[in-house]
Amino acid sequence: MRPTRNLNSDLIYEKIDGQLTVFDTRQSALYTFNESAGFIYKRLKSRQTPAQISQAMQKHYELTREKADKDLGLFLKELEAKQILLSHPQNSKDNSRINESQNAQAKRPARQPKKITKSG
Repeated sequence: MRPTRNLNSDLIYEKIDGQLTVFDTRQSALYTFNESAGFIYKRLKSRQTPAQISQAMQKHYELTREKADKDLGLFLKELEAKQILLSHPQNSKDNSRINESQNAQAKRPARQPKKITKSG
């Protein structure tokens, strides 16, 4: 059984000075995302699956599948740890490829999603 992920409904997001800013109303926390983190967040917001996001990352950033899957998986774990992304148990084969590829080595370096910084 694999989890399905949904964005926390207590979030407000806005683009400020070229960066995506997310405010968690429940925790009174403000997060800023760099361009690549914003790229992923926007796709999560539009309910794309991890496989779809990985494919978009591969095309947009010219990444290997392994590198995109690894970077996405790490970023999703960070979002879950901060409760920006909530996991719900559900059968989903879509996430399995991401989880299996997290330990794969990248063939070339790429910009990683920036660590989320908390303001306040």
